[in-house]
Amino acid sequence: MKKNEPKYQHLVPRCYIKNFAEQHKKKIYRCGAMYWPQSDERPAFEPQLKNVKDFCGINHFYTLNIDKSINKMVIEDYYSKIESSYSPIYHKLVNPTVSRLTKREKYQLIKFIVSLKLRGLTYHNALNKLTEGMVDFAFEVFDRSNDPDKRNEVFDEKGELLFNFEGKTKGEAIAEHYHFNRQLVNIKTINHIRKVTTLLLDHAILISRTKDDFGYISSDNPVYLDGHGLYDHTSTWSLPINRYNLLKLLPRSKWETDNHTEILRHDSIGPTLLHNLHQIEGRFNWVFGYLNDLEIARKVDVNDEQSKKNALAESFTNSFKGFRL
Repeated sequence: MKKNEPKYQHLVPRCYIKNFAEQHKKKIYRCGAMYWPQSDERPAFEPQLKNVKDFCGINHFYTLNIDKSINKMVIEDYYSKIESSYSPIYHKLVNPTVSRLTKREKYQLIKFIVSLKLRGLTYHNALNKLTEGMVDFAFEVFDRSNDPDKRNEVFDEKGELLFNFEGKTKGEAIAEHYHFNRQLVNIKTINHIRKVTTLLLDHAILISRTKDDFGYISSDNPVYLDGHGLYDHTSTWSLPINRYNLLKLLPRSKWETDNHTEILRHDSIGPTLLHNLHQIEGRFNWVFGYLNDLEIARKVDVNDEQSKKNALAESFTNSFKGFRL
């Protein structure tokens, strides 16, 4: 493996994660993290400090090898280029004296946010689930077939070969198609990122700074959509950018300014836990942030609606204690 071909590839980039971390040594940032697979009701272990380079990644996740004529690192390089613009924009977002971005910076920011939504496991998992069902059905048909020449092949309605499972177990067939699905989704994702970025260019940028006693956390699926999907131009996009600040992309119906590059700002009291629960519910495998913030969020049973309601009500009550109009 060449030096510029990283094995462990981040689904959430380090340039984003480190803003929830503290600098431990020169160029070393440590962040509170919990490994909490989506299928588990409770996290596999308590929050612990981890180097930001050591989580939210999968070996060779973006590496392509289905076509030798294509640079196998083209997807990884594509995301690296998007990530390279984020740090200077981030520093403007968290600086309360900065009131606007340039048009180029806004485009780069939105592209970064959209890439965070699409580069993860959402569509991989959906396609893999579909593949599992197809392979299960195919092997069930094979088991019932009396024609030995058709026991390893699946055809579509036009008679074209879809699958050939000759010499493979069901597990091997599924693994092979997982490998293909990963690369197919990664290639198609690039086109969706471009289209959705263009769709969101008229959205306003809002930075909501929390005044609660605890801060925002994030996950390996950090962007939350309030709307009807990627191509719904009325959707609100939310992304915690550090412990204190939540970024929102607001559609035209929710803001009143003609300056498309303005950074709107306001202070927020009460909804921090709600946003943190969105992160826990939407996660794939990892949740991260400051240790204390993770501890508060993980005490809530996200699988119990009444537990969530009680926790949110208590959080809002505590946030507004002593508040006077």
